[in-house]
Amino acid sequence: MKTAVLYIGTACHLCDFAKNILEPIFESKEWDLKKVNINTSDTLREKYRNSIPVVSFPSGKEKGWPFTESQIRDLVKSEDESIYN
Repeated sequence: MKTAVLYIGTACHLCDFAKNILEPIFESKEWDLKKVNINTSDTLREKYRNSIPVVSFPSGKEKGWPFTESQIRDLVKSEDESIYN
């Protein structure tokens, strides 16, 4: 199973919006969506504090907020295709 990481923060309403977009997409593609709170690490907090939510893909590609369902579907498709090439 492929895994994407969603970097989130505490009490982040944009992160809730992102989860609502991402979860159905990743479930339909049988991907795991790992949620990581940036406040658990000084390194993550420094890197993402001004850009959460951010979704990170296995290839290393990242997409920060704002994003649309269509943009995420395109990125997932690209990731799926690159795995088989």
